[in-house]
Amino acid sequence: MDEGNRYKYQDVTWEGHTLYETEDLANALNLEKGDYFSQSSFQEAFQGVQSLYMDRGYLYVNIEPFFTPVGEDSVNIHFSITENNQVYIRHINISGNEKTRENVIRRELDIFPGDLFRRALMERSIRKLHVLNYFDPTSLSPNVIPIDEDEIDLDITLQEKSSDKASANIGFTGIYGMTGGANVEFNNFQGRGQVLSVGFEVGTQMSVMNNYGTPGKYESFNIRFMDPMFRDTPNRIGFSIFYTFRGQGNSYYFYPFDQRSRGASIQWGRRLKWPDDYFRAYWEMTVRKAEYMGDDEILNQYIGSFRESTGISLKQSISRDSRDRAEFPTQGSRATWESTFSGGILGGDENYHKHVLTLDWYTPTFWKFVLTSSLKVGTIRMLNTGGDNFAYIPPYERFIMGGNGIPYGTMLRGYPDNAVGPTTSQGRSIGGNTMLKYTTEFRVPFSENPVVYGMLFAEAGGVWNDTRLMQSLGFPRRYPLELKRSAGIGIRFFMPMIGQLGFDMGYGFDDITGDGNPQGWEYTIIFGR
Repeated sequence: MDEGNRYKYQDVTWEGHTLYETEDLANALNLEKGDYFSQSSFQEAFQGVQSLYMDRGYLYVNIEPFFTPVGEDSVNIHFSITENNQVYIRHINISGNEKTRENVIRRELDIFPGDLFRRALMERSIRKLHVLNYFDPTSLSPNVIPIDEDEIDLDITLQEKSSDKASANIGFTGIYGMTGGANVEFNNFQGRGQVLSVGFEVGTQMSVMNNYGTPGKYESFNIRFMDPMFRDTPNRIGFSIFYTFRGQGNSYYFYPFDQRSRGASIQWGRRLKWPDDYFRAYWEMTVRKAEYMGDDEILNQYIGSFRESTGISLKQSISRDSRDRAEFPTQGSRATWESTFSGGILGGDENYHKHVLTLDWYTPTFWKFVLTSSLKVGTIRMLNTGGDNFAYIPPYERFIMGGNGIPYGTMLRGYPDNAVGPTTSQGRSIGGNTMLKYTTEFRVPFSENPVVYGMLFAEAGGVWNDTRLMQSLGFPRRYPLELKRSAGIGIRFFMPMIGQLGFDMGYGFDDITGDGNPQGWEYTIIFGR
């Protein structure tokens, strides 16, 4: 077989263009003289020129390339352009939404009847429907129906999928052993796009018993409601009511006393138009009553003289989400900045300010493989309350890390639950006020409906007190890098009426017990997160 010579791009010329200058077309084409020709790269470049016209309503633009060989290894390209008329949208027809109300769909669209057709806005509208996670992503492909040379109809045919979760479950954690409960979560309640969740969970580790605490008991109950676009406006409202009892577990990597908390929260938020319409912001006010029970000597190590406290906090969250899909993103990014202010002028006993930055970004590679990276940084500090008031940070707000992160920590695979971070003199986890974690995953999809994918992962993280984050990063240089590192494999399933299921096997490369040996292999089970 004779493959022939490889050809390079030589000169590119244009005719028939009145809307754009030659330089604008060349920039959109983005082919460099001397680059080797390939069908895939040329098709991508060709679509870039088409997009220039289609984003200004020229749906029927006709662009014909003509290739002329030059010598034995080069080719000239001449583009003949017939721009034709601009096209307007007459109707947008939506079908297949048996449960979801039509207004919930239309409020996500950036294109409207009477508008000039713009392909970029149409693609963004479809992306927003993807992220809702109410519909099968393989069905979200609008059809263009020509009416005449100046008008079209858009037909959007949907295939709904279940985004609700209703389950009775039995699980296992290294802290509380066997757990069981039930949870009902409607992510598209009554087809209105609202979220309603009611759940409870209990667990008991019978091997734990002492004179001061409850034997590894765990109870949780919560009700949560959220309307992301109240009355079809960009305003978000919501509330929650919660109760939790956490008995001391049998692990050294958890607090050795019982905790009970109850409270409620309300929130208001808004979709933003600036800096762009990927931004969201919301504010949440929470009132919480907490009680701590156990041995006084142990309690004094963790929370001083407090045995109960009242927390009144205000949290601000600003996020930007440009992911193309909710369950298996292939491109885009998500960034979230959360700041919580508790106590001070708000009142209560818990006086602190907490800040957490989370960055996730997704990069398509070859075939269907996706490279995912994530960075999370957090800090919490006491407020200077002045006078005789004692600045107090509750245990459940401190940073803890390791395992699957349950109940309120940060996941770090390859290590036991809550095992990474500061400890008492007896080796028990106490939590820290500074946290850093970085994760990278190489994902491959096995199924699109339901979504199933596998991964290779590597991650590193740490929790410190005071300024150890900067010290661990080399400021000043005399401090060593103290991140705990791991790598491994995992799999995720997104099952209807259940949610996310996952299993990971991670190898911890670093020592957490002081014996100088790597932590070794640890498995992590993820359920519904």
